[in-house]
Amino acid sequence: MNLKNNFMLRAIELSINSVNTAGGPFGCVIVKENKIIAEGSNKVTSSNDPTAHAEVVAIREACKKLNTFNLTGCDLKILMVQMMRDEALKAFELWDKKTDKVKY
Repeated sequence: MNLKNNFMLRAIELSINSVNTAGGPFGCVIVKENKIIAEGSNKVTSSNDPTAHAEVVAIREACKKLNTFNLTGCDLKILMVQMMRDEALKAFELWDKKTDKVKY
């Protein structure tokens, strides 16, 4: 498996963990020089923060880690059903089965 798939698998893992711990089915990693430098998962409902989407959480973490707002040279990998569809569907299937989720 190539590095890009490994990064997407980590985003999928984060999304599944998020569903299982009061978040939505979204996960994100930020990669620089082929290394994950930041991760995020959906925390909108658990933190009562409408901006706490997985990618925003990851971007905030990356900026803190790099001590800059400039993320030039970084790649953002966010769970999207189209990429690695079969692996990603698990997070959405778990979300669909939740009884305590907030529907929009």
